[in-house]
Amino acid sequence: MLRAKGGDRSAFAKVYALGWEPVRRAVESAGFDRSLAEDVAQETFVKLWFAKESYSPALRVLPWARTIARRTLIDVLRRRRTERAVARTLETAGPSPSASVDASIDARRRVRAVEESMRALPPSQARALAAVATNAASLSDVAKELGESPVALRLRVHRARAALRSRLGDSLGAAAP
Repeated sequence: MLRAKGGDRSAFAKVYALGWEPVRRAVESAGFDRSLAEDVAQETFVKLWFAKESYSPALRVLPWARTIARRTLIDVLRRRRTERAVARTLETAGPSPSASVDASIDARRRVRAVEESMRALPPSQARALAAVATNAASLSDVAKELGESPVALRLRVHRARAALRSRLGDSLGAAAP
């Protein structure tokens, strides 16, 4: 390891060749699967390479590598736990922001289409439909408020809805009035 510390890549390759399997086995013997053990061993030796300047000749290489592997395993497990938590959050979060943007654009398009269609109605039909749609009062009360009979109001609302349905067609799908 001292030669590797001095920048000798072939010396580090020898450390890797001698130490990789014992580090992998140490992780695997702690009860983790081979795939995780290999990932941890690989990441451990990457860390060893970058930490080679801090190596002290008083340390034996394999115990030092195992200590780094243990800490790397903890990091990997934390990262996986965080990734699973993020995945669960995304699964329960509902539609993606782009989906809500698309829905918002579609809703605006539908509102514009309805507004244009309402402006195309005869004023008496548009007024009758708007009054019935926005008023919580009974049809009789709305008719009194507009100064006409309930039958006439019902007929105007029916004609307005038919005109809107005809004008809008399938562009609103089930949301058609």
